[in-house]
Amino acid sequence: MSQTSLHKPAPSIALRFIICHLSITSARLQFLSQQDQVCFPKRLPPLVSLLEQDPGKNKPAVHPGFALQDLRRSPAFRDTKLEMVPDFHCWIEAPRTLFSLYLLVSTQPEAFIPPSGCRWIELPDSWSLLPLQRDLLRKAYECLLT
Repeated sequence: MSQTSLHKPAPSIALRFIICHLSITSARLQFLSQQDQVCFPKRLPPLVSLLEQDPGKNKPAVHPGFALQDLRRSPAFRDTKLEMVPDFHCWIEAPRTLFSLYLLVSTQPEAFIPPSGCRWIELPDSWSLLPLQRDLLRKAYECLLT
């Protein structure tokens, strides 16, 4: 039996973002949604779960800076001003993958025009989302408005 067959491969770590707009005049909070998903730049795969605790110090750290720069350079978000919310970070587990999830807020006075196939939703509109995604939006809401 080979050495590699004895060890389970470490899961890869991927990054995702939730994008929101918080109006500075009315405190209206909206989340960007794409086909009933709220994670960007890619959808979450099936069979995911939210980890209640950080997966531990044995996991490699992934800094979101490069992924945020890539997102800002993409045609869909090129003219937007997106900033990371420092107090929001979640871990999501999927088969053989961990997702590090961050919250981005649009710092423009008005919500930007959503990219093609996307729309802005508010918490009451999230009833069509999967329970995990509703939990993520609730956590983002609590982080921003408490």
